[in-house]
Amino acid sequence: MFLSKLDLNPGCQRVRRELSNIYEVHRTIMRAFPDEVEGPGRVLFRIDGCREECVTVLVQSSKEPDWSKPVVPIDFFIHHPQTKVFDPVLVKGEQLIFRLTANPTVKRDGRRWGLVNEEELRGWIERKAAESGFSLLSLRVIPHRSVEGEKNDSVSALKFVSVTYEGTLRIEDTERFHDALETGIGSGKGFGFGLLSIAQLR
Repeated sequence: MFLSKLDLNPGCQRVRRELSNIYEVHRTIMRAFPDEVEGPGRVLFRIDGCREECVTVLVQSSKEPDWSKPVVPIDFFIHHPQTKVFDPVLVKGEQLIFRLTANPTVKRDGRRWGLVNEEELRGWIERKAAESGFSLLSLRVIPHRSVEGEKNDSVSALKFVSVTYEGTLRIEDTERFHDALETGIGSGKGFGFGLLSIAQLR
């Protein structure tokens, strides 16, 4: 896998326009994976911070991106995008810091509904943790305003519940945990959700 860090310029008009429509962020990122034969592979991203001076976007991919491919204004990036190989060694019982921005939903009556109250949000991540080979040691739940977007045709409006989970976890099953790292957690994975980030406990 590969991890890329994009520092976007909030003073750029194109950046501001894309941040108001998550579908446009998705389209720009996917242009860095132009393999039309085998496809782009799994691509996850997360808008990790919107500050006055910089907007940080993390991108995780199964294939190496080429950030010269997206056609963007010269002031779109503050710095040239940085990419590194991501191949963590996972050990059962290891404790790690984690962050996940997710779109917590349930299916009811054939439709997908966003969860909003904290009890439901905590229950959702506890279920996903069990499915994904880890247990939660500490947890902070940070709800955000909804994330919206629109495809080229106005009929295809997009709206997602956005929640960030932070805390510490313990790996219980290395194979299932690796799968969760690689494929993401929850729905809306093409639109800035599902990327599970981990770091060593200090």
